[in-house]
Amino acid sequence: ENVAEAMHDVESSLQFDVEVQYCRRFAACELVGWLLQPNPSQRPKNFADVMNHAFFCSTLKPSAREQISTTKESSIIWHMSPMHRAAAFGDIEFLKTSIQEESSLVFRQTINSTKHVFGKTPLHVAVES
Repeated sequence: ENVAEAMHDVESSLQFDVEVQYCRRFAACELVGWLLQPNPSQRPKNFADVMNHAFFCSTLKPSAREQISTTKESSIIWHMSPMHRAAAFGDIEFLKTSIQEESSLVFRQTINSTKHVFGKTPLHVAVES
């Protein structure tokens, strides 16, 4: 509960700052949630992990598809699936493409994924965004 409150405080603090993109706010909230996990084994292992988090990426983009390719090409860390990010960023094209490609590995692996700081599915994230 305290972690959720801290994440909400971060979101609230950044919400009205017009210079902070939504995807950067989202990454900030995720980073805070990761750092404050009650179970120490779910926290970053070292400072390098923290610095590799998406929040510190200078090319953070709201498109889930672009973040997927960026994540594969570097060591950027997100603690949620591409489907979660698409739901959060409102990336409808990524969601449509994923749904249309029935054989899409990303879709099948992530549509019911709970790889999220609070174990939420992409649907939960979409509703809250």
